[in-house]
Amino acid sequence: MIPWTIRNYVEHGKIVLLSTRTEIFTDKIFGYESRTHFMDVNNDISGTFYIHDYQIDSVISGDKKITDGGWKISEDQVKAMKRGELPGPLTGINAFISRIVTMFEPFQIKGRYERTGYFYYKKSPRHNLATFLFYGLLFFFSFPGFYLLYRKDNKVFYIFLSVIVIYTLVHALTIPYTNWRYRLPLDFIFIITGCSGIVTCLNYGRKRYFNT
Repeated sequence: MIPWTIRNYVEHGKIVLLSTRTEIFTDKIFGYESRTHFMDVNNDISGTFYIHDYQIDSVISGDKKITDGGWKISEDQVKAMKRGELPGPLTGINAFISRIVTMFEPFQIKGRYERTGYFYYKKSPRHNLATFLFYGLLFFFSFPGFYLLYRKDNKVFYIFLSVIVIYTLVHALTIPYTNWRYRLPLDFIFIITGCSGIVTCLNYGRKRYFNT
């Protein structure tokens, strides 16, 4: 985070943590004049993705295919609305939890509404498989890896944990369009702990079931 903050200071001439979306907080703290962001129109509740209640029947019937803001309504969203999964404002704790899930989920069970609550996102089977193979497996094995790390060197454990918590809070609290790519700077931690967990589980299985 520190190198990126330095880069942002050179680029913007002021302190910007991670993303210009955090300016909503840092500008108030450091006394900077606030400015609009090019993504604001997309992330306003009644912005690009917004669908009025009285338009839902038209979307389901196929008569309305584009929002008033110019966004093409996906087939996946239409199918979800036909199942009774209707869009609605996503704010507060629900938005906070949604952003964390988006960043860290090892695979997506089903599509869901993100950002403002009107943007529907569903991973393709290929994307889901790739996410699980290249991140999900290490994510699950990182749990025994973290436990092993805590037993061997709890100082490193707390450093890793604090990095994850601080980085996640900054994103979940300030960036309404958080997605899985924002997790990538943390993946080195899951690679280290996940690989450790895999080796530990394999050694445990070998000793328990093969007596070697």
